[in-house]
Amino acid sequence: MKRTPGPVIMFDVVGTTLSDADIDRLEQPMTGGIILFARHFQDRAALFALTDAIRAVREDILIAIDHEDDRVQRFRTDGFTMLPAPGKLGALCGTRMC
Repeated sequence: MKRTPGPVIMFDVVGTTLSDADIDRLEQPMTGGIILFARHFQDRAALFALTDAIRAVREDILIAIDHEDDRVQRFRTDGFTMLPAPGKLGALCGTRMC
């Protein structure tokens, strides 16, 4: 499905698999992205299956994770890299663009 120009929204899905309602929302042209939270994570394989299912409905969709800083990192185990807080990244980069 090709998205038409105009406003877009992001939403989350209900669980670790897509429901019929999730698929209906994904198919809407105003849907621009999906946000994943900790409740969507059972293990790495299940997360990959979920993102593959999302991409099967809309391969052009943005899939994002609600990650704020080192206090809130949704996926921390099963091979995911621990990310430093954005402020720490900025300090590492100094004034140059990284």
